[in-house]
Amino acid sequence: MAMDKNTAAESARAATGAVGSDDYALSRVPRDKRLGFWTMLLQWLAQSGSISQFTLGATIGVGMTFGDAFLAFTLGAVILEVVIFAIGLAGMREGLATPLLTRWAGFGRNGSALVSLVISVSLVGWFGVQNTIFGDSVSALVGGPSWLWCTAAGVGITVLVIFGFRYMAVFAKIVTPLFFAMVAWSVTDALSDHSFSELIHSP
Repeated sequence: MAMDKNTAAESARAATGAVGSDDYALSRVPRDKRLGFWTMLLQWLAQSGSISQFTLGATIGVGMTFGDAFLAFTLGAVILEVVIFAIGLAGMREGLATPLLTRWAGFGRNGSALVSLVISVSLVGWFGVQNTIFGDSVSALVGGPSWLWCTAAGVGITVLVIFGFRYMAVFAKIVTPLFFAMVAWSVTDALSDHSFSELIHSP
């Protein structure tokens, strides 16, 4: 029955010439439409790796010793990953997006709508922060007004998301390795003038 509904929805979208994909936002994802481990991993790494994380690391690193900063990051990551793993495991088994998962997990229609609202507001704010950091960084590197780079990045990402997760996954396969290669190069270059012992014992 779910497969018939999904097929009907896809046919209706194709018939009306609608642009983009809803990625089964309101229905269970069919087994044959689910993506593999490596695709999901790259997509998650692409979402997790960002310039703002460097800003956070620099802020904590300046205000703490190496040991305290390492402990803070490790504890934060472990707590976050426990929550992510629990939600991800449930979503994988049921093939449901978070809004539908919360509805059937006891929140009900109104409760899941509230959860979706909280997630949406937080993501809009986070997108703004990321976009601002990107615009300021590119402006400092190559020149031009920051707002122009922010607008270009915002429009580009929005268009990419409209076309669905599969296009995002293809983009992640290209960008994620390049991003982490750049991270490795920048870290190596920054540490080339300092010893590891000096880093650990820095105040």
